[in-house]
Amino acid sequence: MSMPLGFDLIDVHCHILPGLDDGPSSMGESLEMVRMAAQDGIAKIVCTPHYIPGLYRPQQQSIKAACQELTRQILKHEIPMDIFPGAEIHIDAVSTEDFAPDGLTTINVTGSYALIELPYQIMPRHIEDVFWKLISQDITPILAHVERYPYLIHDPLPLNDWLHMGVGLQVTASSLFGLFGPEVMDFSRLLLDHQMVSILSTDGHGSSSRRPLMSAVGWWVQEHYGQRTAQDVLNRRGECILRGEAVDMPDFIPFQVKKTWTRKILDRLAGKHR
Repeated sequence: MSMPLGFDLIDVHCHILPGLDDGPSSMGESLEMVRMAAQDGIAKIVCTPHYIPGLYRPQQQSIKAACQELTRQILKHEIPMDIFPGAEIHIDAVSTEDFAPDGLTTINVTGSYALIELPYQIMPRHIEDVFWKLISQDITPILAHVERYPYLIHDPLPLNDWLHMGVGLQVTASSLFGLFGPEVMDFSRLLLDHQMVSILSTDGHGSSSRRPLMSAVGWWVQEHYGQRTAQDVLNRRGECILRGEAVDMPDFIPFQVKKTWTRKILDRLAGKHR
């Protein structure tokens, strides 16, 4: 386990509530996840169970109740950790009308930020309309684990438009170290290069695999991108999201149109080696 950084880490995407989704099945495992997160320097965790009808449908009240029970256990075991309610909402599963005060759970129930998961294999055609509907309700979509969608890895140009709209991008910390393979690792680092990453999170699911740890990645980000960037993606923006305040983002570097294979072949035939 890595030495904690010199500032508290905030995790806005973690499946740590027991029995609500594919995260921990027992309170004991939830507490073990909380312990290892605290030892790693994480001070605040947003509990984000999946919301996928047909698989998981946790409602706001059940998420709040589960957070309250986990908080009682955390206090009982004297673990230094604050937890907050949230959800990871599959975009094909709900309409924007479900984002009501008593409906689906925004991050810390402020009504300001929603953690959104896209389908993995095919990008929804209506996705920009969904984003605009959320933004018109003053809800900022934050795309969960944006580095892991194959269609964005192969064509990241839509991210330019989404970021101009105000959509936030969450990258899983362990992706930067290759947990999900070299292609995902390269893309996650490319997103940092382009100053597109709003926040890093653990997307933790258990105490033995996909663990809620971030400090080692934090040290790596600090070394390669500077202390300011590390603190932004691991602490400052997380605090803003928890409070429902605007997140200060730098000007990102847009992705450029890639040459087609035909253009590349023609360039080679013309003697252009690019």
